[in-house]
Amino acid sequence: EKLFYIGLVTQGMAPNAVQRKYGVEHSQVSRWVKRYGLQGIDGLRHRLMGKYPSELKLKIVLEYLEGHSSYPRLCDKYNIPNVSTIYQWVHQYTSGKQLTTRSVKQVKDGRKTTQLERVEIVQWIIANDMDYSRAMNKYNVSYGQVYSWTRKFKQGGPEALVDRRGKGKTVH
Repeated sequence: EKLFYIGLVTQGMAPNAVQRKYGVEHSQVSRWVKRYGLQGIDGLRHRLMGKYPSELKLKIVLEYLEGHSSYPRLCDKYNIPNVSTIYQWVHQYTSGKQLTTRSVKQVKDGRKTTQLERVEIVQWIIANDMDYSRAMNKYNVSYGQVYSWTRKFKQGGPEALVDRRGKGKTVH
């Protein structure tokens, strides 16, 4: 999709015209064109929750605050996909908060479980100081599942963990 808009601009269409015709912000299209020119296809890849060291964040923030560069130039210089990322760091720094290296958390997909498994998992969570994250890893289930099961269990006991979705099987 990004390559489509880049192609339009390289064929002579102005970024403002791309915005009018397709509704894509002209400044974003311009950044894609610039990033593609500097880094090729790698410059367009979407990085989920980029992890930046706190030292780099501080360096970028100070460079901005000292008036040496703008948000878009810093994005290009340090290969940061979005100006709002730097804006957030500057806001955080000027608010007196510490810039930290954020750890990227792994999100697990849920899996099918039996009622007995759900009861066992919830009992483990309760016995281990409500440690949902450890339960998630130990039993290979999603955070949403373990949180929901625990809440239901506290409200209605083991019976609350019966799966009532779909059409029940009839026993012959």
